[in-house]
Amino acid sequence: MWSELLENLRTQVETASTGAAKVQALYRVAGLEEDKLGDPEAAIETYREVLALDPDFEDALTALERIARDEAYRAPAVAVLEPLHEAAGRWDRLVGIRELRLQAMLDPRERIDLLRSIASIHESARASPSGAFNAYVRALAEDPGDESLIGELERLST
Repeated sequence: MWSELLENLRTQVETASTGAAKVQALYRVAGLEEDKLGDPEAAIETYREVLALDPDFEDALTALERIARDEAYRAPAVAVLEPLHEAAGRWDRLVGIRELRLQAMLDPRERIDLLRSIASIHESARASPSGAFNAYVRALAEDPGDESLIGELERLST
């Protein structure tokens, strides 16, 4: 039953007369892949196709963010979302995606680098020195002897 519906939706994608109709049909394909067929990997790829056509399609962005919360599918979902949020200036969402990436990182240097980028977003794009300060504090916890992090914290505290 679901495979027949999937085939029908794929036909709708191929025959869509407008970009908006194609986006809607692809979105329905992705939802079917995710919810009924239990194939998040296929859904991620289809959501990517949706967002290639309409980078601001909110339902697809939200669906990918939901999938990214699952550690098993985090990396491919984040790979789609991160450049889209950055390009669109969706800073809060970009920080959220980078925080998800951070959860999966074990290497302290990589964690520090990512926390630096989060701090930079807070300070520059979000105009939130306190958010930047907190990110640097977390980075310093990874390497308490890092003088450059101490310098950033001192700079932000004045």
